[in-house]
Amino acid sequence: MIHIPINVLEGEGIDLEKLYKVGSYFPVFILTDSSASVIGRWTGFSQADRFLTSFRKAAADLTTVEKRKKRLKTDPSFKDAYFMAEYSADTGDYLNAVDYYRQAGKLSNRPNIDYSYEIFENTANAVWNDKIEFEALISAADSVIFSGRKSSSNIIKAARIFSGVARRKEETDRIEKYLRAGLDAVSTSRDKKLTGYRADFEADLALYGKSDTTSALRIKKTSLGAGWENNPDKYYRFADWCLERKINLVEAESLARKAMNKSQPGKFKGKILNTLGQICYERGNIDEAVSMIQQAVNEDPANDDYFKRLLEYKKQRGD
Repeated sequence: MIHIPINVLEGEGIDLEKLYKVGSYFPVFILTDSSASVIGRWTGFSQADRFLTSFRKAAADLTTVEKRKKRLKTDPSFKDAYFMAEYSADTGDYLNAVDYYRQAGKLSNRPNIDYSYEIFENTANAVWNDKIEFEALISAADSVIFSGRKSSSNIIKAARIFSGVARRKEETDRIEKYLRAGLDAVSTSRDKKLTGYRADFEADLALYGKSDTTSALRIKKTSLGAGWENNPDKYYRFADWCLERKINLVEAESLARKAMNKSQPGKFKGKILNTLGQICYERGNIDEAVSMIQQAVNEDPANDDYFKRLLEYKKQRGD
């Protein structure tokens, strides 16, 4: 094995990033054969033992991705279909991931296997990235939330994802029944992290189910706990929550500026500046929006989303 570290932001790394579909999660490790054909991949920093576990899993079968694709056409197997489903999802090939998960479900010899959540998640990513229309998400969500095989964890996660995509696609009139399903599932979940989403579901139901912005804001603020106005992380998250729903933007801008002034240089400050820039944009202040996003890029140059947003705002300004 030869380890070759590559910076995908410069030199030959720029072309290799496209060739190997590196994406935006760093670091990404790609195991290849001697001809540079991909065998497997995994992402993230980890301790040595976890790295070795990921490496050994990838090295356990040295069949390349291309060979698996061809084999699935002539001699399909659950192992290859499931591998290609995970690989496609990891490389952002969401529509093929959906197809492979469906194929894996048919090829599995386990009668209770269910990939409806994985299919939904990849469908949501495809809709989010404008690969398919929003309507495709309805049936995928219904398969998770209203099917006979119910998992409170999957219902909660699917309801949150659905509402986020619906907001992005301005389909908020389709959200209510999914929010209610998520709220019902919270009451049966034993996962403390998931039950913590109760207030978000309640706030969004007030906002989208009753058009009651005042109640939605009250519910959200109460969920942040006493003294949240003095906690930079909490009032930044509240500002971001308002931005996602395009409500209360005057207060949101004030809080985002306050969080920016209290933050240290780095990625988190980049997130705050990105949020502040979008709030300024929504409020019609394009010059300030460009300035904030430019600073976000400076704080986190590797974030492609910030750079794309900067180009978009500059273009709209006429630069």
